[in-house]
Amino acid sequence: MMKRILAKLKKVIGKPSIKAIDERLAVLFSFSMKLLILISIIVMVVLFIQALIVPQTFTINPISVPDDFESKGYSSQVLGSRLTDKLTDIVKIGSEQLEILESDIISEDEKQTYNKSADISSFNIQVGLFEISLTEIVNFLREKLGNKNVVIESDLTEENSTLTFSMRLKSNGELIKYNRVEESFTDDPDDKFRALNELIEKAGEFIISYNDPVILLSYFISEKRGEVSDSVFRMVTYDDYFDDEIKVWTYVIWGHTLYSRAEEIYFNTFVADTELYESALSKYHKALETEPEFVTSIGWNMASYYIDNQKYRKANDIYKRILAIDKKNIDAHYFKAENYNIIDQKEDAVRSYGKVTRLEPDSEKGLDALMKIATIYKNDDKNELAKIYFKKVFRNENADKYNLASPALIEYADLLTKEEEYKMALAYYVKALKYDREVNTYLKIAESYAHLGDAVAFVNYLKFAIDDGFELTDSILNTPVYSKYKDNELMRFLIKETFAKDSIN
Repeated sequence: MMKRILAKLKKVIGKPSIKAIDERLAVLFSFSMKLLILISIIVMVVLFIQALIVPQTFTINPISVPDDFESKGYSSQVLGSRLTDKLTDIVKIGSEQLEILESDIISEDEKQTYNKSADISSFNIQVGLFEISLTEIVNFLREKLGNKNVVIESDLTEENSTLTFSMRLKSNGELIKYNRVEESFTDDPDDKFRALNELIEKAGEFIISYNDPVILLSYFISEKRGEVSDSVFRMVTYDDYFDDEIKVWTYVIWGHTLYSRAEEIYFNTFVADTELYESALSKYHKALETEPEFVTSIGWNMASYYIDNQKYRKANDIYKRILAIDKKNIDAHYFKAENYNIIDQKEDAVRSYGKVTRLEPDSEKGLDALMKIATIYKNDDKNELAKIYFKKVFRNENADKYNLASPALIEYADLLTKEEEYKMALAYYVKALKYDREVNTYLKIAESYAHLGDAVAFVNYLKFAIDDGFELTDSILNTPVYSKYKDNELMRFLIKETFAKDSIN
């Protein structure tokens, strides 16, 4: 049979030369090696993904227990099994909670609810030039800590109405922690087993905290145990086992979590929990001690809190630190200028507003900064400088887009009126009216005509203002501009019509 197959093959392919056979074998060998490498890469990727997404499993060695526990059926194997179950339960619930926390897209069609107040991963933060989410920080922490099974050696002892569970934690064969958890009990026999259940809970949480603290945090959030999550943060940041790189990220997450909690309380009760805010800020400061560049992300919450509490200089200290890293940060320049303006450091405010206008001359913040500079000069009686800046605003093609054209024109015209340049002022008031038909603008136009001696135009524009809701009261009629035309025939008619309308209403 085999001979017949070979004979047919020879007829098909002929009698190849040795060289041809070698070439074909070389091609086959090369293809086989490439295929083998590809299969190896696929297997490695699959194993890597499994290592990331498959929950950990725990096998706890038998735990030595006191005799009276043995008599109640709590043998060393049973206690080890109960602790294993507890660990698996925490990992399972924590992993499910992480999936919820880490989901970026919420379907509006399905009307899913999403509680962001409890979400440690709902923040996007800027680190240097890169924006990352806390989900990515979570993954970073897990990568640094590893995702290895933890083997423990442990025993349960009873002394002076206290149960003590001692543990020796190992990772990759290396002893990383020796710890004990305790729980007291009363003379009631049943209370001892209540204490035992508490110990299993504590031991499980402690083991997970060293194996994957992010999973434990997610578990606490799902169980609505926010105060316990703080203890995990505290454990990570104070224990020498964790390096500075892990600790700084933990402070960032901790600060965000506390700040989010404080914001939720405020929006629900309208009462600020100052202690909680201050605690959040202390964690941010701790992070900045190690990584000053993180101020470009966490600094905004810090500055916002300081501004809300009228600590404007402290807020500006934060903005200065942001600008030391990111010199062209428009928001930091702008809010720093705003704070200087509030605390009456006008020269510093003008300088900071000036940087905003140079960085973004056509943006809303840039034009608003020009208005603020002009207003500062106006209030300081530096009218020529003020006019220069008001003119820069209303001549900008984006001024109307940001509703700044009309205010800038009116402010400019007001300065001309102050200088008794009534004709020029009138021209700019009329321009302002094209952008925004405000009652106040009609009044200013009417007054300009009054100063120029045009009684008819004065009364007509005053009537426009009245038609738009302006109330012509006795006190206004006694002012110099109005009283000058009080006896004018048109004015008398207008007064009569106005007060008649008021009496009907």
